[in-house]
Amino acid sequence: EVKILLTAGTGDAQADAAKAADSARWFVDDQEPEQGEPNVLHVAVVRARGLKAADKSLMGTSSSDPFVTLQFGDKKEKTEVVKKSLAPIWMKMVELPVPVTKEKKPLPSLDVLVEDHDTLSSDFLGKVTISPASIPTLEADGAAPPTWFPLCNKDASPAADR
Repeated sequence: EVKILLTAGTGDAQADAAKAADSARWFVDDQEPEQGEPNVLHVAVVRARGLKAADKSLMGTSSSDPFVTLQFGDKKEKTEVVKKSLAPIWMKMVELPVPVTKEKKPLPSLDVLVEDHDTLSSDFLGKVTISPASIPTLEADGAAPPTWFPLCNKDASPAADR
């Protein structure tokens, strides 16, 4: 599972980033469509738990070196690699532009891919697609309650318990 959370932003990027680190939530900056500037989806990649061990060890405990790739529309962002962990903590804040158009187009889904870093390639650990409809209802403080998103296999079937 991977933990990614959401709340409304203040428009002050520095304050929003600090708040994200403290509360581990997503942020959305509200901008007027008439401005023609993109909205920004602030995503806090908090942590994962129960990841499978992709790096087998003959002497010691098997582990993974996980990192996350986020894709929202055409924009991709990655977290740092956390070495030898099956329960990594990233606390990574990224900003993903949301284009504002005059016609009401649906928001794209947020694709979250978790992989194990290796020197020559990366091994698949799990993925989740977070649709706008699956975002929990915002509370009075403008934040969604903390939510774990279960990872799926490559074919989008639920991953077996690890």
